Amino acid sequence: MSMEHPYVPRLDRAEAAYTQLSRALEQRAPECVDIDLFTADRLSPADVEVLKPICARCDVALLCRQYAKAAKPTVGFWAGKHYVGRGRKADQEAA
Repeated sequence: MSMEHPYVPRLDRAEAAYTQLSRALEQRAPECVDIDLFTADRLSPADVEVLKPICARCDVALLCRQYAKAAKPTVGFWAGKHYVGRGRKADQEAA
């Protein structure tokens, strides 16, 4: 009897979403490129307020959001949402 790992479907979705996001990023570099705050382990409320408008006007925010939803990142700021520790999403979200 074969036991399927319960996380495989999520990983497949995350990989597919990452592929789509990567392809879009090859066409255009978003404003977040080279801004280390987007991948920081910890963000202050002031940092979050700086990052929100960057995501709000981003051309690839939808793809970024789809990737983050599938991958459930444990840190960073993805498509207007601050992720902190073990995939828990902070309350700070872009409007």
